[in-house]
Amino acid sequence: MKENGKHRSLYAAAFLTGGVVGTLTGILIAPKSGKRLRADIKYKSGEIIKDAEEIYQDAVSKTKQVVEKAKRRIEEIRA
Repeated sequence: MKENGKHRSLYAAAFLTGGVVGTLTGILIAPKSGKRLRADIKYKSGEIIKDAEEIYQDAVSKTKQVVEKAKRRIEEIRA
């Protein structure tokens, strides 16, 4: 189970990195003025940060659930 969690983390990181690289590449090769380009980069970076925060919060929540389940299981075994 621990190994599966590592794979999920790697997939999430790879997905996020790919999204960032793809977004920045698309923004940078698009023919726009400097002012508009900077505005787009600022907007997209805000979206990426928001998505990363959601992924982080999801991971924290799932980790807490696993820890609580493990604690309950340990108490069952001790009893």
